[in-house]
Amino acid sequence: MDIGDDNDAYADYMPIGEEYGSVQIFVYYQSHWNAARDKYQYWLLFLSGYEPINQIDFQSTRAQEWMLVCQDASADENWLWCAYVARYDEFVIDLRAGVGSDDLSIAEFEKVLRAIDQRAIELLGPTPAPMP
Repeated sequence: MDIGDDNDAYADYMPIGEEYGSVQIFVYYQSHWNAARDKYQYWLLFLSGYEPINQIDFQSTRAQEWMLVCQDASADENWLWCAYVARYDEFVIDLRAGVGSDDLSIAEFEKVLRAIDQRAIELLGPTPAPMP
């Protein structure tokens, strides 16, 4: 995607039959916590027009900072474009997904969010490390 550097990782999930990916996950690694906080704040800038959504029942148990918001992507087709931006120590996750009738269901989207949180716990430990 021609963004980031060699330490960043990108994943694009595309269900069979989809022309474009319904779920995009970007993982940014920063070598220092301050840089990770800056990267987290940077990605929050791209969430204008998004709003919190109460239909999605998710609370991160691991991220130090996180935001989960959606925007109405199509008034006549009843689907949302949702974003989850979170900082897990020196890693920043930027997840974007279509949620609606032709994309992920809300339950499937919540499952993806919980899987990200669980993987962070497996790799980084169960509780956030103290701020340096």
